[in-house]
Amino acid sequence: MTFFDCAGLNALLEARTSDRRGGGLTIRTMSPRVARVLELTDTRALLAPGH
Repeated sequence: MTFFDCAGLNALLEARTSDRRGGGLTIRTMSPRVARVLELTDTRALLAPGH
């Protein structure tokens, strides 16, 4: 991934909400850009448990 911003983060958080309704979302690998955004927004534990 070459670009990741709040729109991408919102999409992942929305997908996580869908997870509670029977779907599933876990990020297993991520680019450094995605990791940095998740760290800065303190959402990494929500989306990538164990990373």
